[in-house]
Amino acid sequence: MTDRKRNEAKLVAAIAALRPALVVASDAAHKLNSDDEEEADFDRIVQLGYITDALTMLCGPKARVLADLLDVLLAIEEPGEIREEQTETAH
Repeated sequence: MTDRKRNEAKLVAAIAALRPALVVASDAAHKLNSDDEEEADFDRIVQLGYITDALTMLCGPKARVLADLLDVLLAIEEPGEIREEQTETAH
Protein backbone atom coordinates (compact mmCIF):
# COMPACT_ATOMS: atom_id res chain seq x y z
CA MET A 1 0.00 0.00 0.00
CA THR A 2 1.43 3.37 -0.97
CA ASP A 3 1.84 6.14 1.59
CA ARG A 4 -0.94 8.10 -0.10
CA LYS A 5 -3.38 5.19 0.15
CA ARG A 6 -2.32 4.49 3.72
CA ASN A 7 -2.86 8.12 4.70
CA GLU A 8 -6.20 8.15 2.88
CA ALA A 9 -7.29 5.10 4.88
CA LYS A 10 -6.13 6.74 8.13
CA LEU A 11 -8.14 9.87 7.34
CA VAL A 12 -11.29 7.90 6.57
CA ALA A 13 -10.87 5.79 9.73
CA ALA A 14 -10.23 8.83 11.93
CA ILE A 15 -13.31 10.63 10.66
CA ALA A 16 -15.42 7.49 11.06
CA ALA A 17 -14.19 7.26 14.67
CA LEU A 18 -15.36 10.85 15.24
CA ARG A 19 -18.92 10.13 14.07
CA PRO A 20 -20.35 9.26 17.53
CA ALA A 21 -18.86 12.42 19.03
CA LEU A 22 -20.23 14.49 16.14
CA VAL A 23 -23.72 13.04 16.71
CA VAL A 24 -23.53 14.03 20.40
CA ALA A 25 -22.21 17.49 19.49
CA SER A 26 -24.98 17.97 16.94
CA ASP A 27 -27.63 17.03 19.51
CA ALA A 28 -26.13 19.42 22.05
CA ALA A 29 -25.93 22.24 19.50
CA HIS A 30 -29.61 21.81 18.65
CA LYS A 31 -30.47 22.25 22.33
CA LEU A 32 -28.64 25.61 22.30
CA ASN A 33 -30.94 27.05 19.63
CA SER A 34 -32.96 30.08 20.61
CA ASP A 35 -36.73 29.87 20.68
CA ASP A 36 -36.79 33.38 19.20
CA GLU A 37 -36.83 32.96 15.39
CA GLU A 38 -35.14 36.33 14.77
CA GLU A 39 -32.37 35.64 17.26
CA ALA A 40 -31.81 32.16 15.80
CA ASP A 41 -31.49 33.64 12.28
CA PHE A 42 -29.01 36.23 13.54
CA ASP A 43 -26.96 33.55 15.33
CA ARG A 44 -26.86 31.52 12.11
CA ILE A 45 -25.65 34.52 10.10
CA VAL A 46 -22.90 35.21 12.65
CA GLN A 47 -21.80 31.57 12.57
CA LEU A 48 -21.76 31.51 8.76
CA GLY A 49 -19.67 34.68 8.77
CA TYR A 50 -17.20 33.11 11.19
CA ILE A 51 -16.97 29.93 9.10
CA THR A 52 -16.47 31.91 5.88
CA ASP A 53 -13.72 33.97 7.50
CA ALA A 54 -12.01 30.91 8.97
CA LEU A 55 -12.04 29.06 5.63
CA THR A 56 -9.68 31.62 4.14
CA MET A 57 -7.04 30.58 6.68
CA LEU A 58 -7.18 26.81 6.03
CA CYS A 59 -4.64 24.96 3.97
CA GLY A 60 -5.91 22.47 1.39
CA PRO A 61 -5.49 19.35 3.56
CA LYS A 62 -7.34 20.89 6.53
CA ALA A 63 -10.10 22.09 4.19
CA ARG A 64 -10.42 18.47 3.00
CA VAL A 65 -10.77 17.23 6.60
CA LEU A 66 -13.43 19.87 7.22
CA ALA A 67 -15.29 18.87 4.05
CA ASP A 68 -15.23 15.21 5.11
CA LEU A 69 -16.52 16.16 8.57
CA LEU A 70 -19.31 18.15 6.95
CA ASP A 71 -20.33 15.06 4.98
CA VAL A 72 -20.71 13.18 8.26
CA LEU A 73 -22.69 16.00 9.88
CA LEU A 74 -24.99 16.30 6.88
CA ALA A 75 -25.68 12.57 7.05
CA ILE A 76 -26.85 12.80 10.68
CA GLU A 77 -30.63 12.69 10.77
CA GLU A 78 -32.08 15.66 12.57
CA PRO A 79 -35.21 15.24 14.68
CA GLY A 80 -38.31 15.44 12.50
CA GLU A 81 -36.29 15.71 9.29
CA ILE A 82 -37.07 13.63 6.25
CA ARG A 83 -34.00 13.28 4.06
CA GLU A 84 -33.96 12.20 0.46
CA GLU A 85 -31.43 9.61 -0.57
CA GLN A 86 -28.35 11.32 -1.95
CA THR A 87 -26.58 9.79 -4.86
CA GLU A 88 -22.92 10.41 -5.41
CA THR A 89 -21.73 11.25 -8.87
CA ALA A 90 -18.30 10.60 -10.24
CA HIS A 91 -16.37 13.70 -11.26
